[in-house]
Amino acid sequence: MQNSTKGIKKSGKNAQKIHSSSTRFRCVVCTAKFNDESRLLIHKKRRGHFSDVPERKHKCSVCSKSFRFSSHLEDHERIHSNEKPFECPECSKTFRQASSVKLHLRTHSNEKPFKCSRCKKGFRFSSNFRIHEKKCAG
Repeated sequence: MQNSTKGIKKSGKNAQKIHSSSTRFRCVVCTAKFNDESRLLIHKKRRGHFSDVPERKHKCSVCSKSFRFSSHLEDHERIHSNEKPFECPECSKTFRQASSVKLHLRTHSNEKPFKCSRCKKGFRFSSNFRIHEKKCAG
């Protein structure tokens, strides 16, 4: 058993409750255990661990990675072929996925859809915004 404090509340009372409760709810995909069904459902949503999801029957012929949907396999296969069929209309840079072009277009505009509620600074990408949000004191 790992020596981890992840998910344990700082209050001794809450930590004791977590450890003393029986874990009645178990994820059938990864066998994680939960004290109540709502926590199990949150886990399943975050991790995509639903036993009724389609099996990964679409397999890459190069690396054997498998996917639930053929469209995901098609996207993946472009990594091996280096095919980049999607082109930026501004600079002609090419991408493997159409969604990447959409994100890239923000570099040509002043669009900054992610705004810090504390300091009002804007960000083009959610990843940069999340990093800033953790550090921003306002």
